[in-house]
Parts: sequence; C-alpha cells; structure tokens
Amino acid sequence: MKNAKWITGLILAAGITVTSCKKDFFDINKNPNNPENVDIKFVFPNAIQYTGYVMGNYYQIWGGIWSQYWAQGPTASQYVSWDRYIQSNNEMDRPWSQMYAGALSDLNYVQKEATAAGKKNYAACAMIMKAYCFQYMTDLYGDVPFSQALLGTANLRPAYDAQRSIYKGLETMLIQAASQIDDHSDVHPGAEDVLFGGDMAQWKAFANTLRLRVYLRQSETAEEAARCKDSVGAMFARGDAFLDADVRIDYTGAQFQSNPLNTTISSLGDFNLLASKSIIDAYINESDPRIDILFKKASTGASAGQYVGMVQGAAYGFPTTSSTQHTNWSLPSNAVGGGQNQAAGKAAPVYLMSAAESYFLQAEAYARGWATGSTGKDEYENGVVASFAQWGLTPGDAATYLGGAGVAYPTGGSATDKVKAIITQKWYSFCGSQNVEAWTEFRRTKYPDFLTPSTTSTLSAGKFPARFVLPSDEITRNPNAINKTVDTKVWWDQKP
Repeated sequence: MKNAKWITGLILAAGITVTSCKKDFFDINKNPNNPENVDIKFVFPNAIQYTGYVMGNYYQIWGGIWSQYWAQGPTASQYVSWDRYIQSNNEMDRPWSQMYAGALSDLNYVQKEATAAGKKNYAACAMIMKAYCFQYMTDLYGDVPFSQALLGTANLRPAYDAQRSIYKGLETMLIQAASQIDDHSDVHPGAEDVLFGGDMAQWKAFANTLRLRVYLRQSETAEEAARCKDSVGAMFARGDAFLDADVRIDYTGAQFQSNPLNTTISSLGDFNLLASKSIIDAYINESDPRIDILFKKASTGASAGQYVGMVQGAAYGFPTTSSTQHTNWSLPSNAVGGGQNQAAGKAAPVYLMSAAESYFLQAEAYARGWATGSTGKDEYENGVVASFAQWGLTPGDAATYLGGAGVAYPTGGSATDKVKAIITQKWYSFCGSQNVEAWTEFRRTKYPDFLTPSTTSTLSAGKFPARFVLPSDEITRNPNAINKTVDTKVWWDQKP
C-alpha cells in the first residue's frame, strides 16, 4: 500500500481550510490549489488509507473511552477531559478536516474521474466508501454538510443537511453503487484495492451490509422505522449477499506503515490508555477468552499478574503515591494497536467493518421480525464465531463461550430479549477494533444496560455523551454550523 497522500483540494467540503496532517503518516506534496490529473489507481488506495487513519486513531480513542473499553490512566492526562465527557471544539478540527478534505475529497475525485472514463466498478467502490465515511460523520456530529459537500471553492459555506435526509441519501448512494457493480467486467480495481484486492462481489456485499446498518440505525425512529423494516425485508427476500469477511487495512509496521493508534501511543507513551473496569469485569464474568488477546495483565502493584480495569473517570483526581504506576492496571494489547514502539502493535490492522458485525446485523433483522426465516440464533452464533476467529480463537472456543448462561441466545424470549443479547454481544465483540460503532450502538439501543456514567462526569446525573461537538473552524467560518453540546442526542437516538 502506498503512503504518499494526494489531496484534491485545500478547501474543505464544509468550507474550512485544511490544516497540515500528521507528518509521520502522510506526505502531502501536491499544490492543492492547482491539482494535477492523478491516476485514480493512486488516489483510491490513499483515500482508504486516510479513512483508516482517522477511524483507527482519533475516533478509535474517543470511541474506546466513551464505549468504556478504555479509560484515562492516573499517571498522565492526555484524555482526562474525554473521560469526563468534556470535548473542545478545537479538538475536532483535525479529524473533521482529514475526513472531509482528505478521504471524502479523494473518494469524490475517484468517483467523478471513474464515471467520466466509464469505469463503473471504480466509481461504485468510491461511492461505497463515501457512504461509509458520511455515515460516521453524521452519526458522530448529527447534521453535517452532505448534499452541498465536496464542492470546493464552488461552495465554501455548504448547508448542513438534517440527519434524516442524510440517511436517505446514504441509502440511495448504496443502492446505486451496488446496482452498477459488474462482477464480470475486467475493468475494476486490482492490487491497489487494499480492502478486497479487486473482488467486486465482496464490494457488493460491503454495500449491502452498510445498507443494512443504515436501515437498522433508524430502528428506534418514529419517522422511518416502518419504511426501513420493509426495505430490510425486501433485501432478505431477494437474497442480497452480506459480508462474511472482515473489512480491514493491514500494516507492515514499517515507517509510514504502522497502525495509527500505535503511532500515537508510541509518540505520547502507553500510560494514557488503560483498560476500563467495565469491559474487564464483563469479560471476567463471562469467562471470555478474548480478554487474553485484547488486554495485557497488570505487571506491577498488588494485582500484578491479573486483569485489572480502571473505573471510568477515576483518573481525574486519583490519589497517586510513589507506587502508582500505569502498569498496575491492564493495558490495551498489541492486537489492537497498543504497546509503545512494539512491532506487533505497529502491525495491528484497522477494521472498518467486521464479519461479526455483518452477522449481528442479520441477527437483529430476524430478531425484530424485519426478516423472516430465522429466529436470529444462527446469525448471532455466527457473529460470535466470527469475532473469535478475528482474534485467532477457534470455533471450539466460541462454542464453549456460547454455552454460558449469560451468553446463550434467548431463542424463546421476546424480540426485546433477543435484541438485547445481540447488541450486548456486539459490545463484547467490538472492543479495540470498532470502538466508535460500539458507542453508537449503545446510543441507539441503550445496550449493554450495565454501563454507568463516568464517576467524574461533567454532565447531568445519569447522562452519557450523545454526540461530538463541531470543529471550531466550522463554527467560525460557516454560518450554517450550529454547535450542540455532547449530551444533545442525534436524530436517530430516540429510545428513552
């Protein structure tokens, strides 16, 4: 995979100027005000890499803390405000610009150039990735530039589309992309496709799985749930194919080819992010073997040799002594990008979507009665097996785990019982790989129902963070940007 980052324009889709990217990851060496005609074979992989950089670094950390996989350590303070649900607008400038002016801008270029050249498969891949990025942007921030985005100097102050409208646009984009994929055409991405190696059947399955996620995200909305139910039913009735493999970006661990989270940890130190007590206790309670893969045991202190989590928010004002070390608690493992300057951490992949998520989405569709032909049990269990396989565990390990009283699928239970089991197991499965998605599903469904707010939360009692704040550059330069606080729900978050 190539590293030179080509950016199509200096002006953000949302009307702000791009700030310099991290110099240790991308080499921005083109004049953005006078872009050259660059072969889409070079732009496309960089757009995907850029997506992985943002999703696997900034958003992975926020998601890890707010989904209660990770917590701030007491011997440092890099993320102490996030652990208390405080988020500044300035913190949003870089990831926002890198997603809009980086990944989305490049993907838009690929789509337009490919369409003009009659390369429908390339255009379809770019559209699918655009839908992926836009969904995360609206899930994180609520209303965002969409219909008027990516126009460059033609519109420096794009309107903010309502999230409900954006979701309809995502649906249309994914339907169009899937419909124009030609599995039999020789004109499609090849080695430059860092996700599927040019396998267009997998791209179509990716589009379908994203579309299923788009529909289910609206499950609790009064306005769209019924229509989404019908659309999901139609997908299953047609026999649309869904993902059965992870969508991941691999890294060699070499310079400029390292896991982005590990790059940050190696720069700042490994003492900021510790295991959260929430996930550690949950794994121990269910005898979940994934704990051995995803976390390191404490190596110092009274609990050395054991898995120990930090209470969410407790690092703020923690009574440290001379014996307080971050290694008194468990740390994120190399498998998820942890470990300062450790080769295995540098080579950890970034997961954009997992096979486990695909199966859990299918299970939820059956559990809700949006699709017929299954109780959701097989799909639920396939999700667990896929998650175990993702971390090198065996089907036998998964079978033992599924036999536990707290994990077995409630086949004879209500739809609510089944959805609760599915989403809770998603939370167990997404630790360290799809942190933002875990937090987003918690917001949508309120599962798992055993999480409690940060002990030093600055929000009202009982409240969890519900969105990201907008970037300061957006608020300053685009009059359409209306900032909202972190406890203001996004549109689809309607479950009490």
